[in-house]
Amino acid sequence: MTSDSGWQRTFFKKTPVHDLKALVACYGKDEFESPRRSTVPLLSMVRDGQDAFKQILERCGLTG
Repeated sequence: MTSDSGWQRTFFKKTPVHDLKALVACYGKDEFESPRRSTVPLLSMVRDGQDAFKQILERCGLTG
């Protein structure tokens, strides 16, 4: 994933992250303890659903 050019433009609170492991490390453990949080599905979409994630961004008027 590190070689994926999409990671060159991925940020967590204005801090650049270069792969999924670095992105997950940005979150505190509380983010993963509740089944009602959207963190896990969002990270899954970033990891596995780049096309769907890009479409959502585009529909919101944002670029990937």
